[in-house]
Amino acid sequence: MATTCKIIFGYIDQWGNWYMTNDFYRHYDGYSEAILPHLKKHINSIRNGENIKVLINNMNNDVESNSHKFEDGANFGSTNYIYYIDASNRAKIKCTVLVEDNDFFKKYWINNYKIEQKLIL
Repeated sequence: MATTCKIIFGYIDQWGNWYMTNDFYRHYDGYSEAILPHLKKHINSIRNGENIKVLINNMNNDVESNSHKFEDGANFGSTNYIYYIDASNRAKIKCTVLVEDNDFFKKYWINNYKIEQKLIL
């Protein structure tokens, strides 16, 4: 079974609203056990002033299969995991991982997400 994910880069303003700057979609193996090690390994490119596309290119070069690569802004249906990356403070890059709430979907037939974890990369 394919587990999809989306990485969404943005920032939180002074009123607590989220603003998206970039998003990337991955068709397969979106589990946090697969994504977070790659983010932690390559996040220094953001700290060093590189743009987000450099981070994604580095992550894509680190995978074995094309189905594990991120595509720019592509969204092909439901997403099992969502990674919100707030890099407004490069010293403390925040990541919030959301996972699809299957119990909620089974009960109400509406997609819903719950927070799996919050961390500093």
